[in-house]
Amino acid sequence: MKGESMLSGQQMDLYPPFFPGGTKEDWHMKTEKAGKGLPGLNGAARQAIRHCVLFEGIGDCDLTDLLGTLAEQRRVYARDEAVLHQGDRITRMGLLLSGSARIERYDYWGSRHIVNAILPGDIFGESYAAAPQSVLGVSVIANEPASVLFLNLPGLL
Repeated sequence: MKGESMLSGQQMDLYPPFFPGGTKEDWHMKTEKAGKGLPGLNGAARQAIRHCVLFEGIGDCDLTDLLGTLAEQRRVYARDEAVLHQGDRITRMGLLLSGSARIERYDYWGSRHIVNAILPGDIFGESYAAAPQSVLGVSVIANEPASVLFLNLPGLL
């Protein structure tokens, strides 16, 4: 599956070079390029977007246009699958559309600490995406099957 880079306009692969626990075809099944108007969003996903603090007070037409500009990718995660990994660098923030997730970190001794819960309509990773040179100090893990919409932060700023 090919997509167009938002920065260079060049064709690029939308799957990572290695996809833990699956094949290239699995990645294609779990990943959907978000497009203008975000076709295929069900009522629960639309409701989650409506509850997001970023989009409060924005009308339906404007919201559709805005999401068409900001939405980069929608992906479904299985239970206990990592959405973001501690130690990575990110340039997009996430908006949980369905399911639930947790923010956790591991300390020096390998002990896990659950920092926060993420529910539909919550955003995450925004502070790290705004400073792409910084390294994630936490991981985001799906508690149950979860759908995440990744938003292009530079388009929002």
